[in-house]
Amino acid sequence: RPIPLDTVFLTIHAARDQHQINYVLVGDSIATLHKQHFLAFLERVHREIPDITLHFNSTVDRWDEDIAAACADLRRSVWFGFESGSQRILNLLQKGTQVEQAYRAAALCEQYDIPAGFNVLIGLPGETDDDYQATMRVLEACPAVHPNPNIFNPLPGTALYRQCVRDGLLVRERDYSIWDRERIFEADFQGPVRSVDYRRVIAYYDQMRAMQADPNRSLVR
Repeated sequence: RPIPLDTVFLTIHAARDQHQINYVLVGDSIATLHKQHFLAFLERVHREIPDITLHFNSTVDRWDEDIAAACADLRRSVWFGFESGSQRILNLLQKGTQVEQAYRAAALCEQYDIPAGFNVLIGLPGETDDDYQATMRVLEACPAVHPNPNIFNPLPGTALYRQCVRDGLLVRERDYSIWDRERIFEADFQGPVRSVDYRRVIAYYDQMRAMQADPNRSLVR
């Protein structure tokens, strides 16, 4: 449930007085989940700490013009749990979002000049070249979005982990370490999930990382 705003701002003001902070990270995976509460938070940011830089997370289905407009005059950036431009993959992940919502979120951020990042998940079992291309099409059509590719690591307790166990896809069933790009490259393109073409994964990963160098996609404005 939402933390009372008086508590939030007491904490922020104390940190500012004692440590001269100039940056606030909203530690919530979906800061915009409770829309009216978040709008009230933004109103107090405007009133009490307008010079603070604000960073928060959202999802494409919890972002609208009311929120974008309320952020317009603040120092802020937002990260979205976008994950994929393939509706098939979004359904597999049980995201409950539509690809069209990602286009809408990106357009609102561009309209209000809000730096925005899209977290992308690649390397899922069964992911095809069509799925990768669908994601690239979204990123190419949203030239102000900063893409952040992440390689799928099966996490115990999740539906995809159970699927990987059931289908015998885990290279090491009790390996809970992180397989990042460098580790996969050094392992001659072997990763945590059998049947995944990690050469293709790394190729798309590198394309997305290259997009980050575009000044129009910068999170610093």
